[in-house]
Amino acid sequence: MLKNFGFALLLSSMFAMLITSTIPARANDIGSVIYNTKVVTLQETKINAVGSTVGQYGYQVFNPGAIGYTTARTMTPGLINGRAKRRGSTDAWLNFVITPAKPFGSWDHFGGHQSSSDLWEGEIWVDGFLKISNDANWRASCSNHLSGNYAYCTTSFNQLIARLIKAKSNHHFHKNNYIDNNFSTADNA
Repeated sequence: MLKNFGFALLLSSMFAMLITSTIPARANDIGSVIYNTKVVTLQETKINAVGSTVGQYGYQVFNPGAIGYTTARTMTPGLINGRAKRRGSTDAWLNFVITPAKPFGSWDHFGGHQSSSDLWEGEIWVDGFLKISNDANWRASCSNHLSGNYAYCTTSFNQLIARLIKAKSNHHFHKNNYIDNNFSTADNA
């Protein structure tokens, strides 16, 4: 299971960078956050998560609002540094597992939370949350506060039956002489 999970995490990061790099920025989008407005799968990019049980039929699924990006802006008005992007994504999925402790199986509920940037950031943070969709409170959380161009963390909990879940990520980007960006993404499964 950990092998499949690690493979899924790798594909998640590759896909989020691929999908946001193919969406062109328009002049009036500078500084605003652009979100996916339709369901996006790895199948659409022809990348198959072979051997993985992630998503639908082995493909990861990102619902509307699960992937967002913005163009990094410098403190100098009008200067945008060659359209460097700051990205955030959230992926929620379920995985059926059988273990010696649970020979009839149970369901792992996961959230993958990622922030990435074309810039080397002084602060690149992701805070992730996961809950059953109709719960008032989050059941699991994670944080990864780094400097660099990539931050990732996962949330999870196990249930005997599959539940509808919601995952949410808060993304933070800070680099000297750039305007900070803070936004959220969310996904459900």
